[in-house]
Amino acid sequence: MINESEALARRFNTLTESLHNQHKDVHDQRNAAISHANSVMANIAQVNKQIVEMQGTGGNASQLMDTRDALIGELSTIMAVKTTDQPDGSVQVSLASGQP
Repeated sequence: MINESEALARRFNTLTESLHNQHKDVHDQRNAAISHANSVMANIAQVNKQIVEMQGTGGNASQLMDTRDALIGELSTIMAVKTTDQPDGSVQVSLASGQP
């Protein structure tokens, strides 16, 4: 009976360790996704700024718009987003829930 109890305790310890490792892995993956999403959003903001500046000077911003669209596509693989075209040529990116 003592041996069975020790074996059961070892199984519980193994399960606890396994759950802890899974929790850590999920936490690390979430942090990596957040970091990547923040980086992509910063790039979108920078390209938006360049588009507004170029259109303000009468330039052709088509290539920048394509770059921005590709970045928005990349972001949409990480999280659900929706976009709203702005009068100045930029695009507002919001979470699917509506939060900018």
